[in-house]
Amino acid sequence: SDFWPAWHVASRKLLGIGHTVVYTPEWKVSNPRPRHTAYAVYDPCSSAWLGWQKLEMPDREKFYNSGAGCVQRHDSGDGTILLPLSFRPPGRNDSLVTVARCSFDGQKLRYREHGDELSIDNKTRGLGEPSLTKFKGEFFLTIRNDKQGFVTRSRDGLHFEPIQPWKFDDGTDLGNY
Repeated sequence: SDFWPAWHVASRKLLGIGHTVVYTPEWKVSNPRPRHTAYAVYDPCSSAWLGWQKLEMPDREKFYNSGAGCVQRHDSGDGTILLPLSFRPPGRNDSLVTVARCSFDGQKLRYREHGDELSIDNKTRGLGEPSLTKFKGEFFLTIRNDKQGFVTRSRDGLHFEPIQPWKFDDGTDLGNY
């Protein structure tokens, strides 16, 4: 679900990343639910996507419900991928976001580390659908929330300033839906 393909320059491959979703027979999302970051590589020779795979995370319990659906990643010049993702640790009713540093060899996406775990306590489902970009030497992470959008910045793409409401230049809220 929520699959976003992007060209990975270092490997010269089209890499699509999203997440798995498990539905009940009534087409509702169960909670707690298993969710994983899923990815697939496009094979231009066969004009088809190769079979999807799951990104292996370091702490299966903590990241039991985690995924990179509806996110935009940042690919560094050395091929390293900074992949935003959301996750809901056991015992929490809200989701957090983080950015994982991953390697990609053209076939396998591998977790290497992750940065700050960002959260908010505003009686909502928490934070989700983070996206990352780099502009003038700084990384900017945008984040969805049930009440409003948020943004934060970073020098390295892993460690971020406190989140701030995302606003237009005139100070009005950007909105979220």
